Amino acid sequence: MRFAPSIRFAGLWGLLALLALAASSCRRAQQNDLPVVRILSADELGARLQQAAAPVTLVHVWATWCGPCKEELPVLLRVRQNYTNRGVDVILVSADAPDTRATVARFLGAQHAMFPSFLIDNPNARLINLLCTNWSGALPASFFFTPGGRLQRWWEGKAEYARYRETAEKLLEPAQKEMRK
Repeated sequence: MRFAPSIRFAGLWGLLALLALAASSCRRAQQNDLPVVRILSADELGARLQQAAAPVTLVHVWATWCGPCKEELPVLLRVRQNYTNRGVDVILVSADAPDTRATVARFLGAQHAMFPSFLIDNPNARLINLLCTNWSGALPASFFFTPGGRLQRWWEGKAEYARYRETAEKLLEPAQKEMRK
């Protein structure tokens, strides 16, 4: 009889250990369910744009600390969903600090943006000059490129889906005409 409380406590400790293990596994599973966020330099982004195979590449620069950026993200996800198969490659580039990569990944995961995205290593004049010399650096900002890294359209500020749709359709026209030949 003296051992009964000890056995009860041992059972309780065993149960607590199992719960801790389950919680740890759940956290690992949640981390594995996050999108990949790679750190990218402006030069690497430039090389990606030069080598892009898609008829249209949309580079969207945003940040987790930018209210309009967060409001607009569902629009970008819709553009990606509707236009990836038609030839538009959507590249999300976060202007957050590189040491906030986990925060960026959690935010994107919560938005169901489960595709690789990028975090620019040093958002500065080099990035601005790469994307568009007329860009003030304001966020959000969207840049449409054709193969060879040729900038076709761009804008600062939040936009509605219709603006993205119209721009994508207009830039895809030459590629579609070429395919019909």
